[in-house]
Amino acid sequence: MDNPRGKVSGKMSRVVLRGAIELYRVPIMAALGVVRFLATRELLDDAILCATCGAEIAILGLWECGRCGYTWAGWYFSPCEICGDTPPYISCNVCSASTANPLL
Repeated sequence: MDNPRGKVSGKMSRVVLRGAIELYRVPIMAALGVVRFLATRELLDDAILCATCGAEIAILGLWECGRCGYTWAGWYFSPCEICGDTPPYISCNVCSASTANPLL
């Protein structure tokens, strides 16, 4: 004969374990989201600073996809509407140094 209490206590222990895991997971995921936002909030501006010379590099404007050649007006680090390619870096107009895409 099957013991119904054993099934219930097994399910309850799984629910309690899942709840304990969530109590730790949710704050950690929220903290990681805040850190990522703070690290990339400069991307909300019209320009980013060159890591080499400190000059402003415009990230809003008219761009051409390096893979398919499609031209669009908008944010530089957005994926291409045609091929989906995302630029891995942007070059500074002053010193020609590359600044990596902070989202990759």
